[in-house]
Amino acid sequence: MQNLLDVLAEPGTLANLEYQEAEDAFTVVEHPDRKYQIDQGVPYFLPEADTAVVQDGPHVKHGTDFAYLDHYTKDAEVFDYFETPADPATVHENRRLHEVILRKLPGKEMRLLDVGCGGAWLAAATIPN
Repeated sequence: MQNLLDVLAEPGTLANLEYQEAEDAFTVVEHPDRKYQIDQGVPYFLPEADTAVVQDGPHVKHGTDFAYLDHYTKDAEVFDYFETPADPATVHENRRLHEVILRKLPGKEMRLLDVGCGGAWLAAATIPN
């Protein structure tokens, strides 16, 4: 099995990362000033620009802005991504969504990274029998 640091890379640039134990953070090997903090064992691979309010793309078109990190932080505080839905309509909607996503996967892929995806249904569905 490969070491996690052999496959982790900086989002966007794919630059190599190095774990700094004293800081409990990842730094970019080629740019040690770029750091990614770790909170309760979870590394946050969000460039500083991604933590700011977004004012581009659809947001410019509609005259809105959006703070993604704030939104998903609040969302995680109230929504249990691991809870099995009991409502039949939600169960049906999730099943249909999962079927669409699974149809989009290339058939010959041998590796899949399923991180932050709730109950890991994608990994479970793609594990060979």
